[in-house]
Amino acid sequence: MYSRNLHIQKVCKAAGRTIFEHTLIADGDRVLAGLSGGKDSLSMIDFLSMWKARVPIKASIEAAYVEIEELGQKLDTDALRRFCDERGIPFHHITISVDIDKDPSADKCFVCSWHRRKALFDLAREQSFARLALGHHLDDIIATLFMNMAYQGNISTMPVKVSLFGGKLDIIRPFGEIEEEAIAEYARLRDIPVQHAYCPYGK
Repeated sequence: MYSRNLHIQKVCKAAGRTIFEHTLIADGDRVLAGLSGGKDSLSMIDFLSMWKARVPIKASIEAAYVEIEELGQKLDTDALRRFCDERGIPFHHITISVDIDKDPSADKCFVCSWHRRKALFDLAREQSFARLALGHHLDDIIATLFMNMAYQGNISTMPVKVSLFGGKLDIIRPFGEIEEEAIAEYARLRDIPVQHAYCPYGK
């Protein structure tokens, strides 16, 4: 039990330090968290609900899952809603239609992620969220660095905080300084109900 609690506390402390050192969330912020059903985003929601209850600042946190009709990925959205409700996090389920095959030369993963991100941007703008929290971890950030070096010829990656639209919205990554292995163990220890969605373009 001690080692279990120690690991959970270690992850929470690291994410809390990232939030504090990079001013990811400030007093009065409205935060929209992207939720995919995977271990990273669900763990982030779980952490943020506990973090919100323990810090002196007042911030509101809501979650959104974006479903693309054409992919046929039928997650248990009722389970996602219950997960958020149990943590006092309002839940949004957005369904969009995207012609994934419109441009045969386009990378399917890029098209999918671009449209999901756009749907989150639209919701953030419509409901005046100042921050968009995403579940990327340190491994994602390092992988992006090498991908940009190999395919774009530049040294750049995803920062833990980036401002968009003239400062109207910040993308934040509370887990950006934590390794994926630590997040996976956190999800296991916290009994996070991870869902695995089938993707027709998975291969």
